[in-house]
Amino acid sequence: MLVGEDRSQAAGARPQRRGLELFLWLLLPVILLAAHFMQILEQFSTVGCDGVCDLNLIFGARAAYPWMVAASIGVAAILAVILRLRGKPTYWAPLVGAALVLSSAISTSVLFQAGLAPMYERNARITQGEVRAAPPPPDPVGSWVRKGSRTSVSLRMERSRATTDATT
Repeated sequence: MLVGEDRSQAAGARPQRRGLELFLWLLLPVILLAAHFMQILEQFSTVGCDGVCDLNLIFGARAAYPWMVAASIGVAAILAVILRLRGKPTYWAPLVGAALVLSSAISTSVLFQAGLAPMYERNARITQGEVRAAPPPPDPVGSWVRKGSRTSVSLRMERSRATTDATT
């Protein structure tokens, strides 16, 4: 066991690297923001599902992600306390937290893509000509107004013209 002066010399021999530790703790929210943005862009892929994707897997992975992130940050905080109490360098704690957060985001993305796999398979079969594609939905433009019919918009426009003509 080291006495007071010996402890300070031992601590001086092994720097704590406070700047690195602070940088790694501040890197965690940046990683979370980037992962969240990536997940938003990835979520656009579900538009083409048309009932063939495994939505339980997709949304289950997305629902578990915040819990995985919270557990990752909790593990990092507990590790920081343990390392601090043992007198070890604490910069490992946010590094472990960043690794766990990244692994959570990657595993969520892998599960999300696995849920989209049936859509990709269907699209590949359509492209190769094995399956006929469903016809596109009818274009709604033009079906709202029939020639000769008076819509509420055209009636309002006629009324506003009539009132402006009457006032001038």
